[in-house]
Amino acid sequence: MGLAMALGGLYGTSGAALGASSVPAEARAQLVPTGKLRAAILTYDPALGAREAGDAPGGVEGEIARMLADRLGVPLQPVFYDLPSGYAASIGTLAWDIAFAGRDIPGHIDYGPAIMLVEHALLLGPGKSFQDLADVDRDKVRVGVTIGTMDEQFLAQRLRKAFIFKVLIGTDAAVATLKNSGADVFAGSMPFLTKVAADVPGSRMLGPPFALAPIVIAVAPGRPSALTYLSDFIRELKGTGFIQQAINRAKLPGVSVAPQ
Repeated sequence: MGLAMALGGLYGTSGAALGASSVPAEARAQLVPTGKLRAAILTYDPALGAREAGDAPGGVEGEIARMLADRLGVPLQPVFYDLPSGYAASIGTLAWDIAFAGRDIPGHIDYGPAIMLVEHALLLGPGKSFQDLADVDRDKVRVGVTIGTMDEQFLAQRLRKAFIFKVLIGTDAAVATLKNSGADVFAGSMPFLTKVAADVPGSRMLGPPFALAPIVIAVAPGRPSALTYLSDFIRELKGTGFIQQAINRAKLPGVSVAPQ
């Protein structure tokens, strides 16, 4: 039995124990207008989510989505986004009921509480010896970022001299650009960079992190009862240790539970 199926069975039992009847009727109607819980799962960064075998949602977000669907007593329908642009284009389309993402897209979305905090840092290419972000910000220094991510947006505001070198989605692209000297350093979440570093001999992480980004739960605007229920739901999962355990299972370095 796969991990997703095993966890689904485990959490399905605990969610069923509370029963869908514990969810206020208005909140339930706003959360599952189609009779299924459509959850946007972003797969372009391991801190955001993953797509497992059989198109099962993975990572912390996948576990939370399964728990919520069990609580509501409805099927879970994951809606995967493999590109930041695809997720951004989905905002306001009513293609999903809940999403797990950063707070970097304004308008047509209501954000609930932060679930996790994710460290974003710099991975130095082989032979590079920068000391911090200010040291990186020099003429002719090339800083690699995955196009469309919060790292691109954040560093565009912080760097004045260094050149931001944009690459395609995925750890393979980041590995290639560091190995081939397309970039001197690469910016990303700690879970993402840890995977990259494993394939780039001689690379090393530069600390401390340059940003601490929240991962939040979000709904389409105009669903206040759903947002209130989700806030209570996430608070409950934090209090029971569920989210910390899910982080541990997903093995996400540099990720912590957001404060209540």
